[in-house]
Amino acid sequence: MNGNIPNSESIRYADLMSRIQLVIVDLDNTLYDWVGFYIPSFLAMVRQLSSIAGISESELKASFKRVHEKHKSSEYAFAIEELDVLKARFGELNTRAIFETYGEAIEAFRETRRQTLHLYDGVFETLRDLKSANRKLVALTDATMFYAMRRLKDLGIEPFFDIICAPADHGLPAGVEPKDARRFSEPSRYQSQIPIQLNLEEHVRKPNPAILDAVLAAAQAGPEEAVYVGALLSG
Repeated sequence: MNGNIPNSESIRYADLMSRIQLVIVDLDNTLYDWVGFYIPSFLAMVRQLSSIAGISESELKASFKRVHEKHKSSEYAFAIEELDVLKARFGELNTRAIFETYGEAIEAFRETRRQTLHLYDGVFETLRDLKSANRKLVALTDATMFYAMRRLKDLGIEPFFDIICAPADHGLPAGVEPKDARRFSEPSRYQSQIPIQLNLEEHVRKPNPAILDAVLAAAQAGPEEAVYVGALLSG
């Protein structure tokens, strides 16, 4: 067959792609390796925290696990404040005092994250090409909105997305003022440019079909116009 004459399979593929107007993209472990950056970052924080507080890494890890299980998230922003081993040793510390006392541990997490959070090969170029082809892009994740938007910003791909769909942030603990919360120290850093932000309720997680229904409604698209990339069972 002449290579310049498209076969029936390529024609069907081209027809399918011409109808796709919405690309829904999972984030963690689809665009980048979540485990590959989070575990080294967490361990770097624990090592530094152990050095500062004089508490063994194993005790700290067990305490972190209890906090993560309580909040059903390994990315709870105020985990250090709730570590029972720190409270037992040093008593209650407010958020500002925690940052001042254990700031080096927090910075160890951030610095390791900067070194280890990277897009998989070809992701940037693919998102750029889809955007250039006038496809709407949706970021979908089980990570909370704050961390999801931060990662998109840090990776330099936030401008490609039209919609982000993520669980609502857990908010500030009782008694914590925004001015004392470390996430608000650079507010402009966390202001998203994504036009539509869909905050999921606490009980709504993948693979709940209501999530995709909400995305399609926000994008004003039908299911036949959308394609999903990623795993529906993970963040």
